[in-house]
Amino acid sequence: MVAEALLNTTRKEFVDHLTSRKFLLLMTLVVAVCAVPFCQGIADYYDSIDAYAEDSGNQDPFLIFPDVFSKMAPVNGLYYNIPLYFSIAGAILAITFGFDLVTKEKETRSLKTLLSHPVYRDEIINGKALGGIIALAVFVGAMLLVSLSVLFILGFSPGFEEIAAVMAFGIVSLLYLALYSIALAMSVLSKNSGKALIYSLIVFFAISSLVPMAGDIVLDTFVGDRFDIWDADASDSLLASPEALHEWEMRYESVDSMIFFFSPERNYEKTAQILLYPRITMYQLDGTFNVDLEGEEPGITGALGKVWQNILALLVYPLVFFSIAYIAFMRMDIR
Repeated sequence: MVAEALLNTTRKEFVDHLTSRKFLLLMTLVVAVCAVPFCQGIADYYDSIDAYAEDSGNQDPFLIFPDVFSKMAPVNGLYYNIPLYFSIAGAILAITFGFDLVTKEKETRSLKTLLSHPVYRDEIINGKALGGIIALAVFVGAMLLVSLSVLFILGFSPGFEEIAAVMAFGIVSLLYLALYSIALAMSVLSKNSGKALIYSLIVFFAISSLVPMAGDIVLDTFVGDRFDIWDADASDSLLASPEALHEWEMRYESVDSMIFFFSPERNYEKTAQILLYPRITMYQLDGTFNVDLEGEEPGITGALGKVWQNILALLVYPLVFFSIAYIAFMRMDIR
C-alpha cells in the first residue's frame, strides 16, 4: 500500500513535469546551448581531416586527427566541450526545475488538500524527488540518443568503448542535475516561490563560485606558486630540481583534490571530460590538465578508476539537501 502510494505520487510528478511548459522550454534552451559545442566538435573533426589531408603537420591533441584515433575516439572528441557548457545550463535547469515544487502547492493551498488524503508526508516528498529525477533522466537520455542518431546519419561508426563513454557521460550529467535537490530544499523552507528561487541561486552561487575562489586563496597560501621553487642561481636556466618540482606537484594535487570535493561544477567538468578523454592525467582547479599520449588507451574502466572519488563527491550535495528537504517537510506546519 505504501509502495503504491509512492508510485502514484511519483507518476503524478513525472507527468506534471513532462507536460509543463516551463520544463519543455528549459529542455529546449539546454539542448540549444549544448548543440553549439557539439556542432563545433563535428566541424573541428572535418577541419582536422582536411588539415591531415594537406599534411599540415599540426598534431594538436584536441583535434581529432586520423593518426591519433587510437588515442582519442572520434565520438568522445565530439562531446568533449559539452560539459563546460552543460555545467552552467544544467545548473540553471536544475534550479528552475525544482524551486516551486512545494511552494506552488503552498500558494495554491493544494498541499493541505493533498495531505487530507490517505498519503503520508514521506511519500509526497519522496515522490516529488523521484518524479523529478526520472523526468531529468528521460531528458538526458533523449538528448544523448538524438545526438548519437545524428552521428550515425553523418556516417560515424562509434564502437562499444565510445558509446560506453558517452553513456557514462550521460549518467554523470544526471548526477549533476540532481543538484535540483537544492531548489527542492529551498522550496520546502521558503514561504513563496520567489524567495525559494532567490535562495536557491544564492546557495548554488556560493558552492559553485565562492568555493573555487576560496580554493585559489588556499592554494596560494599553503602551496605557493611554481615560481617560488625555481632556482634563480642555476647556471643554465631558472629550473627547480626534479625533487622540489615533484614535491610541489604532489602538494598542489593533494590540496587541489580537497578543494575539488566541495565544488560540484568542477567535479562534474573533471569527471565528464576524463570519461570522454581517458588520457587526461592531472586535472587542476583552473581547468588545466596534463595529457598522456603514450601507452595503451585507458578506456572507460581506466577513466572510472581516475574519477570514482569525484563521482562520489557529486552525490554529496544532492544527498545533503534532499535530507534537509525531507526533514523540513516532515516537520512543516501546514495550516
